[in-house]
Amino acid sequence: MKKILAPLLICAFLSACAASIGSIENTVSPPRLVKGPDGTIIWDNISAFGPVPKDKLAKDNAMCQAVNPKFYVAGYNSKALDLDGKPFPDGGFICLPK
Repeated sequence: MKKILAPLLICAFLSACAASIGSIENTVSPPRLVKGPDGTIIWDNISAFGPVPKDKLAKDNAMCQAVNPKFYVAGYNSKALDLDGKPFPDGGFICLPK
């Protein structure tokens, strides 16, 4: 019985972890582009970004490096909003220095 119970508990724990990571976008307000105090455009809520999907990683990383070669794509949110509060068709990403 113990041999069966341990794998089931591990699977349940891992499933709960995967569900909580995937649901971050549903529990936090989506990030929105806003004008900062100095007039630069910034994200208002960087904690709302989650992992970058593998199919978007290369393209988004290239876009970050086009802005600054020392940047990399550090996060993605499928519900990110533009300056007008409208969702980006492909979601939004955040670039950070390496």
